[in-house]
Amino acid sequence: MRSVVAKSTSSKCLKDSSVLLGPGGLFRGVIGCNIEGTRGRLTWVNNWVTFMDCMLQLKIIGQDTRGLLVPTRIKKLSIDTNVHYNAISKMCADSSKHSFEVRVYPNVNVIRAGGVEVRGLYVTPISKRNKLDIPVLEKHVFVPNFGNSKMKIEDAIRANLQLVLENIQTFKIKTIEYVDEEYKKNNLEPIITTVAEVLEDMPLMQVELLVISEKTYENLPTSITVENIKLSGELNAVVFIGANLLKRDKVLQKGITTLREKCFIISREKERPNPNPSSDKYDIVSIHDTGMEYIILLRKKVKTKPAKFVKITADDLSFSWIDKVKEVLKKSEKVVLYSENEHINGLLGLVNCLRREPGGEIVCGMLIADSSAPHFNPDLEIYKKQLNKDLSINIFQDDQWGTYRHLLLGDLDIVRVNHAFVNTTTIGDLSSLRWLEGPIKPDQVFKNPDSVMIHVYSSALNFRDVMMATGRMTVDVVARGRLAQECVQGLEVAGRTPNGSRVMAIVPRQGLANVVESDKALMWCIPEEWSFEEAATVPVAYGTVYYSMVMIGRLQHGESILIHAGSGDVGQAAINVALHYGCEVFTTVGNAEKRAFIKKLFPQLKGTLGP
Repeated sequence: MRSVVAKSTSSKCLKDSSVLLGPGGLFRGVIGCNIEGTRGRLTWVNNWVTFMDCMLQLKIIGQDTRGLLVPTRIKKLSIDTNVHYNAISKMCADSSKHSFEVRVYPNVNVIRAGGVEVRGLYVTPISKRNKLDIPVLEKHVFVPNFGNSKMKIEDAIRANLQLVLENIQTFKIKTIEYVDEEYKKNNLEPIITTVAEVLEDMPLMQVELLVISEKTYENLPTSITVENIKLSGELNAVVFIGANLLKRDKVLQKGITTLREKCFIISREKERPNPNPSSDKYDIVSIHDTGMEYIILLRKKVKTKPAKFVKITADDLSFSWIDKVKEVLKKSEKVVLYSENEHINGLLGLVNCLRREPGGEIVCGMLIADSSAPHFNPDLEIYKKQLNKDLSINIFQDDQWGTYRHLLLGDLDIVRVNHAFVNTTTIGDLSSLRWLEGPIKPDQVFKNPDSVMIHVYSSALNFRDVMMATGRMTVDVVARGRLAQECVQGLEVAGRTPNGSRVMAIVPRQGLANVVESDKALMWCIPEEWSFEEAATVPVAYGTVYYSMVMIGRLQHGESILIHAGSGDVGQAAINVALHYGCEVFTTVGNAEKRAFIKKLFPQLKGTLGP
């Protein structure tokens, strides 16, 4: 059985699926389960309600969805108390350790645990509250510490602040910008507003922003405080920002006194400095060229401690290095985990997780992703210099040191593509409707041999499309699996096949597109006298009517039929089909206006029911 430890990782992964896992209450009784949600273990605390509730949660775990699901129907519930309590009597004396295995049989929709059996459980999706927040779109890229290419100042600040937070492990960050005569001399404006914008994109941050200046700034956000005070150690800052500090040693030293231990300085320099200064007060961590100035990240010199080194490799399938890591963490003041010539081995994630554990601040990582780099040896100058900077993450790639950073994606380019479809990028927000690139190629060969490509000329909007786009109906109703739920807009289309035939069709989703994949069984030729616009409105309405009235209802010539809501698309189609079969038709409508419309459209009707 592939096990998921429910009381740790799964409680985070499955919280969006309305599954209650882990310690914290009687209803959190799922001890563990396999990935498919077909086998698991439930705790027994002498409470039938919570025990059966946990049984039902296994049904949700097996669903490939992040929707909110609630049980709405059970066909049969059986409880055999004798079987249940006999099983308990064979367990250990400690009642806190009593548990039952639970089995889910999805093919027959049965759940069993102890003496309880649930048959025919059905769950229904319910809508979550729509989140209309604008998402932060970012790219994950390698940023050299001393690159030669130019960066936008926003990216330079973002990369530096992410590096700072990576090293100090805190959610409280106080940033000071010291605006003195050097700013006026070099015609510089404070960058504290950029710092504020960057920190806003980082969740859970408690931010304090201070500008020290004789000048007052009225155009700064209210979150930024402006004061005319002296620099002192009482300020207890994480980041200190100033101008041309490398040439003004006195101001630099004052800036260092404002910092907490192991914290950082950002200096805005006119000239590119030597990346390896002969200073016993600070190290230069990075230099970024913005085209107008150089953004220099400095760090207070720290006394390096003797380190233990452990090589992490993905080739070691027995994970023998885990015991080594455990051992050195107990005995060492500093631990360096390193990897060579393995771009994907989990080292960075491992280091980040360990550093969040109590005592984990002694861990740092060194990823050598350049095959031309010398084998790792802490005594080699190239590695020794970098280790002395005491950074938590160090990556050697493309013959230079750097880190991976999340930078803003920027404006997306509009490009010409072979396949595009319409979708809402934010559910419930119609203004977020966009054309998005799809996967279909001009020479696409579909997996289903009965599939045909249709070049769409017209697509119809149905009531379901409106309900989905506005968020009034959840995607779980019409599609299972997260891939299928990505875009459910568009049910019926009209267009031409590659050989030029005029066709109309029903598709499961993504019908608002220039190209669709259609099953031959749900595709029909368009009569010559119909336009593509007219044809696109036919398949769903008439397909529904034909299936329900003719195939299921076995409609016969001359029968009487009552059609509710006759003015709608399906209602009109039903009246047409019924009249074609020579039936006596009765229909209902919602108001007098609709009654007049139906009488005009179908003069054959003798009368109507309704207002």
